[in-house]
Amino acid sequence: MATTNSCILQFTPSYYAATQGNEFNFSGLYLYHTYKGSNANQVEIIPRHQFGTLTVNNWVIRDGLSGSAKVIARAQACMSMPVTGVAPSA
Repeated sequence: MATTNSCILQFTPSYYAATQGNEFNFSGLYLYHTYKGSNANQVEIIPRHQFGTLTVNNWVIRDGLSGSAKVIARAQACMSMPVTGVAPSA
């Protein structure tokens, strides 16, 4: 008996205005974000001191809830967050 995959990715380009971008609709996909431990997939590479925080991630996207579900994509990024509310040093 064949099984059906319930994962759906629908991409809808936006032709109305360049600022609106594109629409992505996901169904049946699960992003695994682990920021601590031996299997961490997000790391703070520049800690929050004078310049802010720089974090990189390599999140896994699977087609099921189980940790053994098939990896179908990765969400990779470099994120920055400025320091706010800190008085300048003299």
